[in-house]
Amino acid sequence: MTRRILTATAAVCAAALALSGCSQDDAEPKQGPAMQTAADPRGTEGPPNSGEEDDLANFKPALSWEDAQKQAQEDFDGDFRAIQIALADGGEIRYDIEMASDERTFTAAYDAKSGDVISTDEEKHDSKGQVLSLDDYVGLDEAKSSALDVLPGRMTKIRLATGSDGTAAYTIDISPEQDGETFEVVVDAESGKAHRSDD
Repeated sequence: MTRRILTATAAVCAAALALSGCSQDDAEPKQGPAMQTAADPRGTEGPPNSGEEDDLANFKPALSWEDAQKQAQEDFDGDFRAIQIALADGGEIRYDIEMASDERTFTAAYDAKSGDVISTDEEKHDSKGQVLSLDDYVGLDEAKSSALDVLPGRMTKIRLATGSDGTAAYTIDISPEQDGETFEVVVDAESGKAHRSDD
C-alpha cells in the first residue's frame, strides 16, 4: 500500500510540474508583444515628417498649399495674386501669400507646420496686378515632380505668381545633392513643363 501511495504521489507531483511549466510557457509569449507595444506604440514609423522638414519635395505641411490660400482669402477681402512656401532660418517653414483689392495689397505669412498667422501687412498700390486661381493650374505635387525631373535635389522655396509676360509659373529653388549651390527651376503653371532658368 505504501508503494501505491508513493507512486500516486509521484504521479500527482509530475502532473503538477508539467502543468506549471505549461502555464509559464503560455504566459511569456503573451507578455512579450504586449510589453513591446506599450514601450513604443508608434512601432517603427516614427513621427510625422521625420527627416523631411528640410526638403519641401517631401514635406507634408499641416496647412496645405490650397488651405493657406483659402485662409488668406478669409483674412482679406481681395483677389489672390501669389503664394510661396519656403524654408526659413531656425527650421521655420512658412507661406507668404499676396492678395489685392482695388486699392490695397495684403500680404500674410502663415506657419506651415501649425497654420498660425505669423504676420500680416497692408499697403496702398497703384495697380492690382494679375489675379490667379489655383484651379486654373497644374497642382503643386505635379509642379514639384516636373521640377525634380529637370534638376534632382533639395527644394527650399516654391512660388506661384505671374511673370512680366503675364503667364503664371512656379519658380522652385533646388539645391542639387552634390553641392550646396541653389538653382531655380521654372514650371509653366498651365502645361506643367519645366526648365532651368539659366538654360
